[in-house]
Amino acid sequence: MRVDGSIFSKRVIVILTTISVASFLLAFFFAGRGDDFFDSPDPRPNSYSVSAVGHRAFHDWAIKRGLEVRRRRSDMISSAAPSFAIVSIAPSLKLWKQEVDPSMSTLELDAFQASAPLVIAPHKWSGVAPPNQRWISAARREASTNVFAEVNEFLVYLELPRLALVDVETLTGCRDEMGNEYEVDIPRPRVWEPQESLRPTVSCHEGVLIGNFPAGEITAELYLISDPDLINNHGIGRGEHVEMLDAFLGTQLQLTGVEIDETLHGLSRQPSLIAALLSFPLVFLTLQGLLTLAIVVWHGVFRFGAPSTTSPVGAGRGKEILIDNAANLLDLRGHSQASLHFYYRSSLRLVGRTLFLDDDLSFADLEKRVLNLATSRPGGHVIHSIRRSIENYSEASRRSERAVRIARRLFRWRERFMHDT
Repeated sequence: MRVDGSIFSKRVIVILTTISVASFLLAFFFAGRGDDFFDSPDPRPNSYSVSAVGHRAFHDWAIKRGLEVRRRRSDMISSAAPSFAIVSIAPSLKLWKQEVDPSMSTLELDAFQASAPLVIAPHKWSGVAPPNQRWISAARREASTNVFAEVNEFLVYLELPRLALVDVETLTGCRDEMGNEYEVDIPRPRVWEPQESLRPTVSCHEGVLIGNFPAGEITAELYLISDPDLINNHGIGRGEHVEMLDAFLGTQLQLTGVEIDETLHGLSRQPSLIAALLSFPLVFLTLQGLLTLAIVVWHGVFRFGAPSTTSPVGAGRGKEILIDNAANLLDLRGHSQASLHFYYRSSLRLVGRTLFLDDDLSFADLEKRVLNLATSRPGGHVIHSIRRSIENYSEASRRSERAVRIARRLFRWRERFMHDT
């Protein structure tokens, strides 16, 4: 300690402040650059790839057309909206199976929560790339039976009818719902076999090229493109594919942007917290935090003395609430319908406290007020849909994963509503 009672000289304070500010700005700079900072070769089918099976051309075309383009690389809440579609092109079969798992599915759920269209084009080609190259040296076509088996697994999970994928020699007479005709030039194309439940958005004489399942009670507006060669790098510039995509995304769906999903290409960012904090560029924030902590501890030792050992009043209350909730859940063991009703009532009570509603209100009055407030906000239809799903849920169906999906939707709505409040 200095003679005047201060811990640091002005010179030391200036140096420490300069280092802290510099590390903070560097962390934000490198974090903002993200994947664009390191341009590593990638021949796989994703929006970073310039190989034949990639779809970097679609990404760049959408930007030039004036659409806002984002890449989705985590399972956090999506930024999609009714005019902002989620697009998944040529997803991995292995990761597609994981996406069907109710405990891991977020893609379809986020599209439903945001009332956003969900556009999916199943994969077609498996490529082989030389080491450290940006393109593929060879490719083989995946059997259509394998592809539509995975698609149907996804559709069954969404409680939608199965589809059949048909290999044809060429496509003729292709037109959209607005009557516009297009020349489609796809090598060895695939189309959906027409059926009553699949509305043809773009159809050809041989079958449906782009089909649509309208939004349902628990599903988003779903568009299925039968052949990814309509979008990928070696196909988007052929025929009149660009004109078709422009009419589909811009005129028909009236989109202002697209969110390209890369989680199903194995590009998810899900490191552990410790690994993330010790890796570039977050290591700058870690160093700044440690430096700040050291300064606070150093200064506090001289200024405040030993820490108080007195526990704050009511510190154990959180444990009591946790035990009460655990007891209630155990009491409802195995009864999905009762658990859903209990979770719905508890969630509305929690939202009511956030809105400073009277705790003495009956549940009927509380529910009426919360639903009225939710209706007046964007996406207010979601809680009404969740309420109908809970009322229509039947134990006889023995579809426990459906109860999990309803509970997850309720949790997402509650968190988003309370955050916006």
